[in-house]
This record gives sequence, structure tokens and C-alpha cells, in this order.
Amino acid sequence: MLRDERLYPNPSEFNPDRYIPTEGKEPQQDPRMMCFGFGRRICPGLNLADASLWISCAMSLAVFDIKKAVENGVEITPVVDSTPGTIR
Repeated sequence: MLRDERLYPNPSEFNPDRYIPTEGKEPQQDPRMMCFGFGRRICPGLNLADASLWISCAMSLAVFDIKKAVENGVEITPVVDSTPGTIR
């Protein structure tokens, strides 16, 4: 359902702008409406999962300095070599 090209043109493309309303363009439907189910069959853990993910991200951002490594005064840009899949 989330790959239906009638609802989501280019569904494999990462494009967060598709959910932002602009003048003359309606935003696309929020995928949370379908991925967690709907009606009587909605996922009972939806709010728990959402809150857990939020607090985990907030704690990581509060504790760590997320920046590039510096060696001998020069910033080191890491080489990103990701593989396709659900978790990267």
C-alpha cells in the first residue's frame, strides 16, 4: 500500500518535502496512517514505539557531540558505504 504510485509518486525516493503543503500543492498522505494499520486493527504499540524512538533520539543528541573527527587539526570525512535494506 505504501508503494502505490497513485498515492506516492516515486515511492522509493527519499523526499520529505512531499508531506509539506505548499501553495497550489496538497501534501501527500502521511504514511503512518497505513503502516501502523487503521480502524479496529491499528497497532496497539503505535504510541509506545513513537515515544520510545523520540526519547532514544533525544537522549543521544543530548549526550553525544555529533561531528566529524579531527586529526592533526584536519576534519576527517568518513566514507559511507551503505548496503540496501531496512536497517543501515
